[in-house]
Amino acid sequence: MTSLTRYILQQCLSVMLFVSAVLTATVWLAQSLRLVDLIVNRGLSPEIFAYLALLILPRFLDIVLPIGGFIAVLFVFNRLISESELVVMRAAGIGPLGLAKPVLLLGGISFLVLMSLSAYFLPASNREFKDLQFEIRNRFVASLLQEGTFTKISDKLTIYIGSRNERGEVLGLLVNDDREPEKPITIFAERGAFAESGGGSRIIMINGNRQQFDRASGKLNVLNFDRYTSISSSCAMPRRPVS
Repeated sequence: MTSLTRYILQQCLSVMLFVSAVLTATVWLAQSLRLVDLIVNRGLSPEIFAYLALLILPRFLDIVLPIGGFIAVLFVFNRLISESELVVMRAAGIGPLGLAKPVLLLGGISFLVLMSLSAYFLPASNREFKDLQFEIRNRFVASLLQEGTFTKISDKLTIYIGSRNERGEVLGLLVNDDREPEKPITIFAERGAFAESGGGSRIIMINGNRQQFDRASGKLNVLNFDRYTSISSSCAMPRRPVS
């Protein structure tokens, strides 16, 4: 590699990295703002937010890197022309192929980076992001709930809480479970608490009633209880029902 080829390649690489970093930071910041709600309103830790934001970074690099390379080549060669450096190089005997060599090397470097992103880093980050989203949904249900708001845990499970007390219990609890469309369940409880288990997030409810409507028979079954436990990732299971 000649000194002129190395010079042009270094200029192109530096501009490409700068442009790619600026574009990535802009898009990444805009997309990361969607995750701020998890900290401000839903109580998740800043560490989880930073990890989630980091996991979405490869998908933006995969898009902005070719754009950064294209802009870098245009900028560098336009500067070489405006400062008459390109004229000097041509006068020194550098032909079109010699001028194109650093651009081809830049394209090869970009190709290797994009291949590594597409073949490994992007699928791995997407898989980890989805797994963490699933874990947040199933293991941090209590953190996702907002007071006075109907929160959809899934398409067929909605939870409402009126308020929280100083002990972390929720007051005025309502659970609408439509995972069995033919037998939807609605549960009301005076208070409750969330606990984690191997099967998912457990909702322990105190003093309430469970209403199940059978669409086939048109009957409404009402069950009053002192204590009732529901698992978000499986069917609800009662404890100590009192009719």
